[in-house]
Amino acid sequence: MHESRNNISVILQRRLTSAAGTGKLPRLDIMPEIEACVVDTCGGCPSAGSVWKEKVLKCTKMILKYLARASVPFQPLLDKVSIFNSDIAQSSVHSLACHDGRVCVENTQIYALLLPLTTATYMHENADELIFGGADNPSPLLEIVEQELAWRAVGNVDVYLESAKDVNSLRNTIQILMMYNKNVSLVTFHIDSETDEDDVIITLQRKVGLWLVSYVESTRDHVLHDDQDSNGPEKAEHRTQQGPERDEYANEELGGGLDAKIVVRF
Repeated sequence: MHESRNNISVILQRRLTSAAGTGKLPRLDIMPEIEACVVDTCGGCPSAGSVWKEKVLKCTKMILKYLARASVPFQPLLDKVSIFNSDIAQSSVHSLACHDGRVCVENTQIYALLLPLTTATYMHENADELIFGGADNPSPLLEIVEQELAWRAVGNVDVYLESAKDVNSLRNTIQILMMYNKNVSLVTFHIDSETDEDDVIITLQRKVGLWLVSYVESTRDHVLHDDQDSNGPEKAEHRTQQGPERDEYANEELGGGLDAKIVVRF
């Protein structure tokens, strides 16, 4: 049976309402956000540009509303969060990142609730069409969840890298961990024993350098705007996949309050 976009949004609403807990997320409270993400979002936009950003923002609002209402949005995260490139189909680090009590994106409840959307189809012009899929209509959902996990991580966090390319794939998540989340005290990068360690270090150093420049400029603009507006700057919305933003800047002295180390482990 082929579903319509509206039917698929109703199915998602039932899953989210049921998982959130009794009375936590009534249908009428979450349907506008679900429809904005699943029904009204663009069906043909690449992962860049203003239309894509609007799509990400709409889906982010849906996910954050669920997490704000859910009885248990995430399992305990203190010293348990692991990050890896989940886009790699045959990942050699999956078992390290997701087993033995570790919390990775793939064993969170919200990931399981949203995963069916990545393969859901509807009938469009007598042909099956993916709700999200392909280069012209990618899904932002799972990356949003991964970045939210990074925002909520506490204590020590492990990042597993199979190559320097993973640094680029995980750049937004790593940026949150190293620059913005005040509750992260140590980020440990585990790299494949066959990977060029220097390549990983250089790639990370370049990213951190760019983030520091951006951070300084953002802080300067924040202060200038505050001086010019007696009401103070508007609160920045939490965004994903386009540079993390929060109401307050974290780890203001990078390297002072946050440690990072690299371990060749697997």
